[in-house]
Amino acid sequence: MAESLITTLQQLAGQGRTIICTIHQPSSEVYAMFDSILLLAEGRTAYLGTTADANQYFSNLGFPCPVNFNPADYFVHTLAIVPGDEQNCHKRVQDICDAFAASESEETERKPLGQDFFKDDENTLHRSPYKASWCRQFRSVFWRSWLTNSRDKAIFRIRLFESIFLGLLSGIVFFQTEVNRQAGIINVSGAIFFFLTSVSFNNIGSVVFTFPDELTVFLREHHNGMYRTDVYFLCKTFAEAPLFIFNPLLFIAIAYWMIGLRDEFLRFVYAYGIMALVSMVAVSYGYIVSTLSPTSPFASAISASLMMPLVLVGGFYIGNKTLPSWLSWVQYISWYDYAFEALLVNQWEGYGNITCSMKENGTNAPCNFDGDDVIEFLQLNKNHVLTDIYALLALIVIFRFISFLFLLRKAYKKP
Repeated sequence: MAESLITTLQQLAGQGRTIICTIHQPSSEVYAMFDSILLLAEGRTAYLGTTADANQYFSNLGFPCPVNFNPADYFVHTLAIVPGDEQNCHKRVQDICDAFAASESEETERKPLGQDFFKDDENTLHRSPYKASWCRQFRSVFWRSWLTNSRDKAIFRIRLFESIFLGLLSGIVFFQTEVNRQAGIINVSGAIFFFLTSVSFNNIGSVVFTFPDELTVFLREHHNGMYRTDVYFLCKTFAEAPLFIFNPLLFIAIAYWMIGLRDEFLRFVYAYGIMALVSMVAVSYGYIVSTLSPTSPFASAISASLMMPLVLVGGFYIGNKTLPSWLSWVQYISWYDYAFEALLVNQWEGYGNITCSMKENGTNAPCNFDGDDVIEFLQLNKNHVLTDIYALLALIVIFRFISFLFLLRKAYKKP
């Protein structure tokens, strides 16, 4: 069984994968299947190299492996602490480990600096606590993050299903809204705000557990000098970004046309662009909750509470001009407010005549108005669209910087 397992691992290694296997007292056949071995004794490295060089290495130290003897058994016996002979065994193990450490030091001194992990000058090599350059750290951690996301196909399918389901749900509820009638104005506002809340809550829920779940592994690897905090944070965010940009497209491509919003392609592209920004802002806000939280249950408990104030001042439930002065500052960190205005202006700016019946008007006289009148009625400013977009971009940067500071604070704590 052991030989069959190692054969399978050999096949995987032949496909370009790196296989690390811990094994105790393998048979001679299994031992011969390994390319490289690492022998540990008393918590130190006794040997690290190819199996072909191991016998010669121990022979040079005065411990030749007998003929027709399993090398793995011989190495275990040589490095073992035998009861009744502890002093001699400890001395032998110490001598072997010291010899290997000395040989590694000599190899490091002989190795050209360009072949080492660092490409910087010699001072940087000794000064940096990390074992690889920033670029090499980034490549490795980003590739690992990308593989982690791509291999979790169940989560990927669930997120796509959520986008499709929410798009169909909003499309069915607001199906072919009579946009050109007064009664359709409130429906359009409700549909657009549903866009924002759906994408925001969906994305925040997707990332709120990211850092608490990986915190233990991250801290261990970071304190071992494997990679920097900024490398880890950037790689996580970049690896997850494509999915959070694609999901809003899937969502709005279904809901936009089913509801019957402006049937101009550029208007649709603009609406998707705003939704993509909303998605990234929500993810950034989720990162704050995730890095702030020590555990996943804590993150789950506070995420909704921290979201609701931003939803309430988003411009749909209450006009921002009527907010109490002591609460008005919250709207400046609410992406709902900026995105809601941008999407409504995109819908109503330059729209033609909107009619209403006497019953809808509440008077005996018919009414006629256009999209610009709707913008004014909703207390929106069509000249603030660029400001709204810049504000969304700024929130992405600010929220991610804050979340990085929270993560950095945890990384600086002593293990």
